Amino acid sequence: MKRAPVATATRVEGAAILVASVAAYWVLEASWGMFWLFLLAPDVCFVACAVSKRVGAMAYNLAHTLAGPLLLGGMAMVVAERGLALAVLIWLAHIGLDRTLGFGLKPVPGR
Repeated sequence: MKRAPVATATRVEGAAILVASVAAYWVLEASWGMFWLFLLAPDVCFVACAVSKRVGAMAYNLAHTLAGPLLLGGMAMVVAERGLALAVLIWLAHIGLDRTLGFGLKPVPGR
């Protein structure tokens, strides 16, 4: 099956995000146990699917858009909070992994 150029670009972008966030985490010499423990934490948003498909898709998109971790990462740099920066890197790694595997943002069903 031939992939659309956008899908391929999204996977390459995801791989770049994954590699950059893991490299930054490695440079900070943080706990790899903590990394693996929290790598799938953003997927807790799937619990929202129990409410409805619409709420589930909105929760998934909120947890998997780059805006959240980038804003939080900026805040972590301003206040020099290492723990927050590490959490952001794990969050970014998760998003990068998902996009590398072909999981993008979900369409939100109409009202």
